[in-house]
Amino acid sequence: MDVEIPRTLDDVLVFLAARPDAEPIAGGTDLMVEMNFGRHRPTAVVAIDRIDELKELRVVHGSVRMSAGVTYARMLREPIASPAMQQAARTVGSPQIRNAGTIGDVLARGRHAARPRGARREGRAPLGVDAPPRAVHGVHDRAEEERPPAR
Repeated sequence: MDVEIPRTLDDVLVFLAARPDAEPIAGGTDLMVEMNFGRHRPTAVVAIDRIDELKELRVVHGSVRMSAGVTYARMLREPIASPAMQQAARTVGSPQIRNAGTIGDVLARGRHAARPRGARREGRAPLGVDAPPRAVHGVHDRAEEERPPAR
């Protein structure tokens, strides 16, 4: 198996364009299980866990912008994440899984049942998730959306 370890998002995209058979891997919590049980054997993987552009977590126009490389543990730590996202992150596996697992893994691997509300796939690889920062069970305070993010 070929392993590519790019340092920029542009390098990732160039590699994936040249190797459409390659699987992106960040935390590996899903892909590695499939590989260990012999269910999936990619011919190439591209490690995206070192790409800073994929670790964005901030409020944009009243929604939380979360890129694919944000771990569940970070969702729990950051005060910017919504209570609903933090509650969802708490339900994911053990602390070890939360430290390694990323929101992008759920989106990229097609785990539709685990996909958070508001999550969307953009093209081949997931780029991020947008959700209201105070969303709880789909209900949120519109006035909160119009306030600038706290610093």
